[in-house]
Amino acid sequence: MDNPLFESAYYDEPYMLTTKIRGEYQKMLRRGTNKERLDINGATGGAWNWNLAFDREMSKGEQFYKNYLLYDFYPLIREIPKGYDDQARLQRAFDEMICYKGEPVLKYPGHDRDRMQHMGYLSAIEASQNYTSGIPGDDIPLFHTIQVAASQTIRYEGNGKYSYRPKFGELRAPTPEEVKAMCNLAIAYGAKGFMYYMVPTMVPMFRQPLVEGSEVLATYGLFDDAGRKYDDDSKEVCFSRGYAEQTGNDRYLAVKETITTIKSIEKYILRGNWLNGFTSDQNGGKYRLDRGRKWISSISSRLLDKDIPDSIPYIEAGLFGYTNGLSGKERTFSPDTLLLYVVNKFCDDTDRDPTTHAVREVKVFIDVESVPFKRFKILNLSDSQNTTPGRFLQDRPGSSDYVKLQLSGGDAALLMIVKE
Repeated sequence: MDNPLFESAYYDEPYMLTTKIRGEYQKMLRRGTNKERLDINGATGGAWNWNLAFDREMSKGEQFYKNYLLYDFYPLIREIPKGYDDQARLQRAFDEMICYKGEPVLKYPGHDRDRMQHMGYLSAIEASQNYTSGIPGDDIPLFHTIQVAASQTIRYEGNGKYSYRPKFGELRAPTPEEVKAMCNLAIAYGAKGFMYYMVPTMVPMFRQPLVEGSEVLATYGLFDDAGRKYDDDSKEVCFSRGYAEQTGNDRYLAVKETITTIKSIEKYILRGNWLNGFTSDQNGGKYRLDRGRKWISSISSRLLDKDIPDSIPYIEAGLFGYTNGLSGKERTFSPDTLLLYVVNKFCDDTDRDPTTHAVREVKVFIDVESVPFKRFKILNLSDSQNTTPGRFLQDRPGSSDYVKLQLSGGDAALLMIVKE
């Protein structure tokens, strides 16, 4: 039945209603010459996959969807330990950032297998690809907002005294390695750029006159008041002020280092089209999506100064097709090139010193028979020399068919598979 007198969509829930309203406003904006690509856009905070699919379908009207998708997901709340205290729990937080199944819309036996009820990086990349993996011509750019800040509730206790009042779900400050890991994981899951939450430090003024029990939420970003450096572990309330002299903290330095590193490979990242994700586990690894494009058989790792392999190699990899660099319907795959983005997720697992970084030897074992080239080589594009870790032949598969990398905590390497 398609007669609007008898049947039409009913928009009663907030998300559905705002989607419908945004779609109507976009129709008004797009009236007239050279206005066809105007859109109303903003951050999409931890939405379910079904939210993203509904938004795409119901807000685009008769024209294109929107110019980009910006996705927010902040995994490091105060209850999540740092790697040197509990690496396994930290890794679960990263895993939930990639695919979170803990808040289903509809609960029923097996709901955790319903991808439309998932949140996280997997949902974001599928939505930005219009749910048509392998067809790069209808994708929109994906951006992720990376958590770089801490948040604290400040309470006025009376008599000129203040205290922090811990509340569940507030953010703790990421370590430098965690900042790099979150940035690199975003790239491994198709991101073409970043925003950061949040750059400035913001401590609101209390409403006057002061009343005992009054509270404000403070956010501590990439810059500290030079005379009042924020510390998660300190109980002394930090009243950083934006008008005071500011200095970049260790999270700022991590962001700066990450941007510098990515700059040398950004032209390849921008031409990559995400196909699948691979995560390591006790059995060597598994794919995030049960579909084709499976060129990795397993991944292993060990501390560089030890011969004992990690019982769980916390390594993540994104598998990408390589496009011709054009946009829209002209964007197609290159027939002789593939990409792998390999991320070392281990963070701060050897000591508490943010200036030292444990280095791991990572072995990525290639399933040569699944690569669509009979003969190929692999280039390490993250190496300034573009070194060739190996050449491979499908008629000679074996246990030595791996690429060996050295990665510090949170770091990554971009590998190019080239047909020969």
